[in-house]
Amino acid sequence: MKIKNLFQPLVATSLAMLFSASANADLIATSTFTDSSGGTNASRAVSNVSSGFFTDTLTATYAHTTSGTPSPLFRTGTNNTAANFNPNQNVDNAAGAFWQADFDYNGGTSSFNLDSLDFRIYRFNSAGNVQVTDTNVRTVNFTASYTLDGGANWIQVGSTQNVNTTASIIGNQFIDLNFATSSTLVNLSSNDFRIRFRAANDASNVGAFIGLNRIQINATAVPEPNSAVLFASIACLAGLKRRRR
Repeated sequence: MKIKNLFQPLVATSLAMLFSASANADLIATSTFTDSSGGTNASRAVSNVSSGFFTDTLTATYAHTTSGTPSPLFRTGTNNTAANFNPNQNVDNAAGAFWQADFDYNGGTSSFNLDSLDFRIYRFNSAGNVQVTDTNVRTVNFTASYTLDGGANWIQVGSTQNVNTTASIIGNQFIDLNFATSSTLVNLSSNDFRIRFRAANDASNVGAFIGLNRIQINATAVPEPNSAVLFASIACLAGLKRRRR
């Protein structure tokens, strides 16, 4: 009975400690864009801000491709009230039209469990200005993925999101997309972390230019090593309990 009385509260306490360590995801990094004028890839800078339990300073760089031009440019225009990443590609007028961008996060040494990727997008017109709200259906497919091996293997985060940008946006408001995943371990000391965001045609016949205003990475801390000790203690006591029987 003594072992049983000791075993039960230890199990409850251990489990509470383990689950409380990974309860809520923190925003660990935000990337924004410092220029919304037209130009080539080289004219755009990416500003990265870390927060939450995560203290690494990451260097965020990018490269992007489109279905329309061999050397992607950016659309000029006022765009929106904040600087944006605005590839010059209508992703909804022609079948197969798309643009995608890969963002590399380098220089970290920490580990974290990835929980979700958030992207703030906006819709603009062929002049590079904010697309006025109208009655047309402008739907686009959005996907998010990541790689830990330099792009050899990509893992999609969440499901493809089909968004009617006309119904979702009014004036200068942005559209927020969340792609959630089961916690995946990312070890920055072993692998750089690369994110891919893709906006693609969904077979509708009304155009939509899509820009990207912000990227956010949400994650939870990796449990401390003493978690293994707690599990070992539980297993040991469980063994003792079986022996007495």
